Amino acid sequence: MALRDDWHNCDLVMRNIEEASSHCADVFKSNLLKILPSLRSKCESPIEAVFLFWWVSFQHLFDSAGMSDDGPYAWTLVPQQDVIMNGTVYRVDFEVVPRSSERAARLRDCGFEIPRMAVELDGHDFHERTKEQVAYRNTRDRLLQGAGWKVLHFSGSEVARDPSSCLHDLLDVVHRVWEAGLAHELRVSSPVASNSSKQD
Repeated sequence: MALRDDWHNCDLVMRNIEEASSHCADVFKSNLLKILPSLRSKCESPIEAVFLFWWVSFQHLFDSAGMSDDGPYAWTLVPQQDVIMNGTVYRVDFEVVPRSSERAARLRDCGFEIPRMAVELDGHDFHERTKEQVAYRNTRDRLLQGAGWKVLHFSGSEVARDPSSCLHDLLDVVHRVWEAGLAHELRVSSPVASNSSKQD
């Protein structure tokens, strides 16, 4: 007997999609719970742990879908990163770095320097409780931005209310950086660009 054209909408298929999704969600949750202690040890506040936990969740989804080699998915977060500026050590909550050092090196070789990027989570109980902490943050940000860094700030209430949206905003930024790098690489490697440089 020939299959109906709408067989993919039948109760059997739809029921098993639900069951498979539920099973995968349970396995995913179990795996995330296993790495929770290591995430907690890398963070200095619950908000930072939430942000990193969501990033790791996104990264697992990208990896399972085979989407982690390029674009906004080819990045990772390094928590509590120390940065030396003008002889002073400053700390950022997270630095966003390419997962592939080879790809980053290739972009540098063609003349595109990937900007360093920092993520700061503001306004919760562990940050900015005093005027000195606010002054420290502002000084650090000015120095980082003056050195070419991109510094993204999210409030603690934003992360607590809608962490997924915060992650999407971050992914939009790194996607634009990556696309700019690939566009530069394409321009300098194109025959027109090569001929132009030879004529110069």
